[in-house]
Amino acid sequence: MSAISRVTALGTFASNARGYADLLAQHIYKDDNILYPMADIHVPEKRQREMLAEFEKIESERIGAGKHEQFHRNLDLLKSIYLE
Repeated sequence: MSAISRVTALGTFASNARGYADLLAQHIYKDDNILYPMADIHVPEKRQREMLAEFEKIESERIGAGKHEQFHRNLDLLKSIYLE
């Protein structure tokens, strides 16, 4: 791959990564400000606790105990390398 092709590929990757980050930010905003408040109104607190327990069970069985925290540590590491 030529140097120009590499630069073009990196620029394309960076542009797509920024677009994806923007999309995720919009999605999280909608979750936090629309979806979750609606769920709090319509889903009883007891059922929310049951669902949380079910989510945690699935996470433990399918992903593995401690993986969620490991993913966060990996993200923190990548942030420290590439963004700070």
